[in-house]
Amino acid sequence: MFIKLHMFKNSFHQDRVFAKILLLEVRSYPLFFESRAYRHIQNYGDMILDIINEGIYSKEIRDDVNPKHIRQMVLGTIEHLCLPYIIFDREFSPDELADDAWRIIFSGIAKNPTR
Repeated sequence: MFIKLHMFKNSFHQDRVFAKILLLEVRSYPLFFESRAYRHIQNYGDMILDIINEGIYSKEIRDDVNPKHIRQMVLGTIEHLCLPYIIFDREFSPDELADDAWRIIFSGIAKNPTR
């Protein structure tokens, strides 16, 4: 059900300069929030929200947590897991980070968690 967070593999993992600029610099610039790049990020967030809502509808995800809050947790988790590797230019495994993030988040939102 959950995406393997292609952002890990593409933007953050393969283009470190882009990742550093996005995570550390560009969001402090007010016009960024009117840009095409920001609209792409919003589209990605909408896709995650759609997946969460499908999970709620199919009873795989609890319905007592606001789906938008879950989305923000997913996006924040991606950023905070990647940030140290990006800042210090260290190698990381996108699959390993995505798997860890998924286990942590989904065990908290799953309707009937299996561990």
